[in-house]
Amino acid sequence: MAIIQFFIFCFLLLLAFMALCRIKTVEKMRGHAPGEFGKLLGLDRIPEVRCLSKKIEELSADDTAEKWITKKANILEEIEQYKSELSTVKAKIKITPKHITWDKLEEQDKFFHLLPGQKRLMDNVKMISYRAETAMANILKTPRVDMPAARRLLQDLYVTEADILPKPKEKLLIVRVHKASRPAANLALDQLFKELNSAKICYPGTDMRMNYVLARSDPG
Repeated sequence: MAIIQFFIFCFLLLLAFMALCRIKTVEKMRGHAPGEFGKLLGLDRIPEVRCLSKKIEELSADDTAEKWITKKANILEEIEQYKSELSTVKAKIKITPKHITWDKLEEQDKFFHLLPGQKRLMDNVKMISYRAETAMANILKTPRVDMPAARRLLQDLYVTEADILPKPKEKLLIVRVHKASRPAANLALDQLFKELNSAKICYPGTDMRMNYVLARSDPG
């Protein structure tokens, strides 16, 4: 129903325009420009329309519009060129090998293996460290704590913050380790520290004996 009313309104509006312009048939409307109907209604006297018409005339007075069209065409051409270059680069990336062999490296980029003596030194350091960790893990090992759990406890100990408190008069170097979040871990560390302190190990290059304690314990 609304569509029918719309078409009736448009038809009546068309007849009104034809009467104002003294046009007798619909076919004769083809010879009249649409702008004439706007002038008939006084649209050309609206300030906004006059301002817009003035700007259009100013743009059309020189080659500004043609320059803008030319610039836009050049930009579009550059975009198409970049797209083509991008497609070429992507195709090269797909066929480029993901890895490069050692013999294809530049001379300044080639690296060499460790000398046999250096490798043996590193292997010995790793072996000593592993054996020391195994010895400490055996101290922490209990019926409730197996070897993997003891090693995890030691790994947490390696990254735990600690305070170093030297006491030269007493020839002591207190290493006060911050306690763990679990009471069971603190008990295990207490046992480990007792064993380490009983060894009476001096800090290298000094006569200061290292003494390990937890932060909650008396550092003296």
